[in-house]
Amino acid sequence: MAVKDKKINENHRLISISLNESDYSESYNKSISRYSKNISLNGFRKGFVPKGLVVKMYGKAILSEEINKLFSEKLNNYVVEKKYNLIGEPIASSQIKEQDLNFGNTIDLDFEIGIAPKINVKLIDKKSFNYYNINPAKEDIDKHIVSMRKRYGSMTSPDLVEDEDVLMGDFEEVDSKNNKVLNGVSNSGTISLLSIKDKKLKSIFLGIKKNTKVIIKDIRKTFSNESDLCSLLNIKKEQLDSMSSLFSFELKNIQRVTMASLNEDFFKKVYPDTKIKDSKIFEDKIKEEISLNYQKDTDMLFKYNIYDDFMDNVDIPDVFLKKWLVSRNSLSEKEISKEYKNYSKYFKSQLIEGGIISFAKINVSKEDLESVAKKNVIDQFKYYGNRNIDENHLKQFTKQILENKEELKRLNEVVLSDKVISFLKTYVKIKEKSISMTEFIKLADKYKK
Repeated sequence: MAVKDKKINENHRLISISLNESDYSESYNKSISRYSKNISLNGFRKGFVPKGLVVKMYGKAILSEEINKLFSEKLNNYVVEKKYNLIGEPIASSQIKEQDLNFGNTIDLDFEIGIAPKINVKLIDKKSFNYYNINPAKEDIDKHIVSMRKRYGSMTSPDLVEDEDVLMGDFEEVDSKNNKVLNGVSNSGTISLLSIKDKKLKSIFLGIKKNTKVIIKDIRKTFSNESDLCSLLNIKKEQLDSMSSLFSFELKNIQRVTMASLNEDFFKKVYPDTKIKDSKIFEDKIKEEISLNYQKDTDMLFKYNIYDDFMDNVDIPDVFLKKWLVSRNSLSEKEISKEYKNYSKYFKSQLIEGGIISFAKINVSKEDLESVAKKNVIDQFKYYGNRNIDENHLKQFTKQILENKEELKRLNEVVLSDKVISFLKTYVKIKEKSISMTEFIKLADKYKK
């Protein structure tokens, strides 16, 4: 076997491999023997098909299979030997000619490879970067408090319908005279008035009493989401076109959430581990919680701002990567070129993150994964108003998350990202700045562009 290694561009190389008879004869002959023992041919007992006949009938296909395996193996071994850290995957830049695919011939194949550049993390050592702390607006705090009061509120069944109620009743397809359509659509369903955005369409329900019947003039406009409408009427999507737009709705019941009062009992339900005596302290606690919720976003912007600063120092093999992207996508070279700026940013970000992980010797332990899985469970329960999950349930749900391979992979990425951010906060100089959520969104949008 002979290997030639030629530089095309920076971090882009051409590897030419030549295989002669001595490289592939052993594996080829073993495959021929295996085939002759396992194939069934008319006129021969299984296991007694002559090797010469196998060579005549299947020799080229078997040789092609063995040659391709060997090329892959030899290329991989060479890459490991040279300690090339690849970006993308090798591309075969030549084809094996059919006339060359004969036992005894020397067979050549060329591969292009892209090599990931080394990341010099010391380039950002003690460099200054902005870290943005988001100040929640009064409006956001008030909305959050209303949301919490509803979550911990009580369900009532009032006599008259108001703007945010949930209605239960019977739907019937009717004709232009409001008479029930024979064999028409009918179903008992539940309406959340919050889902009807058009005030005029919603107005027919407001102020009505139980057992009152109203006419919905255009049910498709009133409930514009087709999937939700099908579920509401218990029909298939194909039935939508054939049914009338006119429906009657007879109200059977009204459900309304009465918001919890702002008192110590409510404060204790929301924050069982914190003693809160008045609305001002509660509001401050809500503000603190919203700020913590924003921290994930501010951390990510901080990280990506540092990565952006790094980008010009990361020299990736663009020509190779464009070829590789074309080879593995159904997109044309022109389409790849149009989107390549985004691809390039992604590749560089991944390399920078990998370089930081290696430099800082970051790893993920079993305990790390258990900790973040537990936090996910607790946060999920908090979202639905349960801040006191018992230990047995916590262990059970955490175990379920950790047994899910996809979820485990996601958690591993979360932990790595969090540890990278923690490292960067100690490695670079930070200029803390307080901004509003509106200002933060503008900064984040600017980064995306």
